[in-house]
Amino acid sequence: MLSKNNKKQYDLKHANGRQHFSLRKTTLGLASVLLSTTLYLGGNSGQLVHAAEDTNSTTVSSNADAISTEEAKTTSVDKSALQNAYDNALNVQKSDVKYTNETDSTKKSAYDSAVANAKSVLDNASATSEDVTNAVNELNTAYNSLTGVANTTTTANDTTKTGAGLYSDEDKAKEQASNLTTESSTISRKLSTDFCKKYNVTNGDRYQVDPKYSGVFSSGNIDKWHAAVNTNNNRYNASATGNITITQADYNQNDNTITWTVTFNPNNGVSYSGSGSPAGTGAGGSGSGSFSTATSVYAISISKDLAVQSIKYGWNTLTDATENYNKSQASQSAVAITSSETNNAANEMTVTSGETTAYNSFKKALVSGPLFNYISNGDIGTNITFDPYQNGKTANSKKNSVGFTVQITTSVDTNNLGAFTGLVAGESYITPYLYSQMGDNAFKTPRVLGVYRAANITVTNKGTEGITSEAIPVKVTYNGSETVPSDVTSITYTINKNADNLKKVNASKYANATNDSIQVTTNDWNKGYYDTESVSYPYYYDTNTLKDDLLNSNALSLSNISVNGSSSKIYNTSTSIQNGALVINITAWDQPATGKEITVEKGTTLTPDLVAEKSISNYKQLKAEGYTFSFNNDVDTSKEGTGNYGLLIKYPDYTEANKHNSVQSITVHVTDSNLDNAKKAAKEAIEQMGNLSDADKTAAKSNVDNATDIAGVNTA
Repeated sequence: MLSKNNKKQYDLKHANGRQHFSLRKTTLGLASVLLSTTLYLGGNSGQLVHAAEDTNSTTVSSNADAISTEEAKTTSVDKSALQNAYDNALNVQKSDVKYTNETDSTKKSAYDSAVANAKSVLDNASATSEDVTNAVNELNTAYNSLTGVANTTTTANDTTKTGAGLYSDEDKAKEQASNLTTESSTISRKLSTDFCKKYNVTNGDRYQVDPKYSGVFSSGNIDKWHAAVNTNNNRYNASATGNITITQADYNQNDNTITWTVTFNPNNGVSYSGSGSPAGTGAGGSGSGSFSTATSVYAISISKDLAVQSIKYGWNTLTDATENYNKSQASQSAVAITSSETNNAANEMTVTSGETTAYNSFKKALVSGPLFNYISNGDIGTNITFDPYQNGKTANSKKNSVGFTVQITTSVDTNNLGAFTGLVAGESYITPYLYSQMGDNAFKTPRVLGVYRAANITVTNKGTEGITSEAIPVKVTYNGSETVPSDVTSITYTINKNADNLKKVNASKYANATNDSIQVTTNDWNKGYYDTESVSYPYYYDTNTLKDDLLNSNALSLSNISVNGSSSKIYNTSTSIQNGALVINITAWDQPATGKEITVEKGTTLTPDLVAEKSISNYKQLKAEGYTFSFNNDVDTSKEGTGNYGLLIKYPDYTEANKHNSVQSITVHVTDSNLDNAKKAAKEAIEQMGNLSDADKTAAKSNVDNATDIAGVNTA
């Protein structure tokens, strides 16, 4: 501080020069300024602020004013899109496997040519907008034509494994399955053994429901019925084996199946025989012939040890009807079928399952006769009925006694053998003349034809067999895209099998399944894995379901997933099962840069985003990716000083459950530029006081430095 005498001397000495301190109100607050001394305030204002008495002015031209008139008249072509495409193309040539691993030299040369052309357009000052657009399109087209693929490598800890389990190599999996089969015992069984001791392998029978014994008609109607039948007698003289045939293909040991072909009315009508002239119109004569004008119902009963794998029907040309069969079996009720596909024999199919249900269904549809004296109802497991009624019988003639073929492929379950293994086929029909005489009552007394065929063959099987699933893909996606960028070099994960979940599908089939897992590191983004199981007879014939059984039962899962990639990225993963594959989706975000110290003006209101923007270099990228920011504590910015913010950074996947976040300590320096400028001006004024000794100047400057506000500076 100056003494009173020195202060007076200083004031007198500089009075004419108008040099003195004054407090001046500015938009930046109170500032202590030295008259005629220019102070720069507000570093971003672009203006010079002078003392109040200074009448001179300074003008700063804006950048816009510096643009020449000639430049303003020139319209340049925007090449930014091409520049970006060109820069990307250079990276493609360096590291994109579509280019680097391209084996077609023509495609590679085309891409090189597109890159060169893009450079030429960029360098050409006279290039038009059309030139730019064409160059971009050429680059895109050339890139899309590239077909190079990455060289994939997979390392798994299954190289020494043997027996059942998960494998990363298909050949190794199949080798182990073969070993399991070789070690299995052989089992041979002969079908229909007990049945064929008493009866022929195939036979037929026919049956006429007589109203005399059925009690369905009154005595008057019984006489009328007999008269109608006698008049039309030859049409009831149809043999079972002449109108229904059942053929059996050889047993297929590879898939454990027998294919049966049932043909109704081979002559495309019910064939009959008799003496006299051939049947004519009306009641008909007494000769031989066939007719397709009867109303018929067809049925096929299948033994309980045969399971339908597929079914076809038609006439001359067969149509696959397995889907309709499955629908009806699932509901145990009738489903509509396309009449034209059955030669107009039927428009409805009904499948019933279970010994009693199937047997009764056959009897109900066909009013079955003595044929089942041979075959026990306990041997029947499935019945398929074909009829022309659709939604119930109607009181009119259907005229559908036509040729009709049904081909059924069945698998054999020798663990569930009955006395009879085979098929029973039947047709019941009402002649049009009988219907014309008896009306609806005719349906109570149909003519029934039936034929059975037993499978009297020997089936040889393995007790157990090793099977290998189809490839089970583990697909890796990146932010939902199937294109995984080059910053991801590989991925490590463990694929696990839960045997208990697999057994829930079929405890008998997968009784031998055990838990297993393999750990893998790979850069194959669609890697297939294989499961080998030791499966008991007869389930191993159904190998195609193993993959689906594993996926649908959640028997397979992925764990211990880690992404090997760029240190500047944060990789998060999620798993799912989609379209028959295990999927790992990588979600990638930029790693938050380490926050730097920041300086702010006293009184500045700081928000978490403002601190993050000033301190973290990639703040904008983080914000775009979904990061959020908050404070763990407050810093007082009402006065000069230094403090530390705990900046809480929440990652895009943050939830209250996972709390994925990090905290950075950000140092904040709070400054007062008005006070600093006042101190600077005061020190310059002190320095100009020639009557002060150096010691006095040093002491005065020290007092200025220690001042905490502008008033203190003035006092000093």
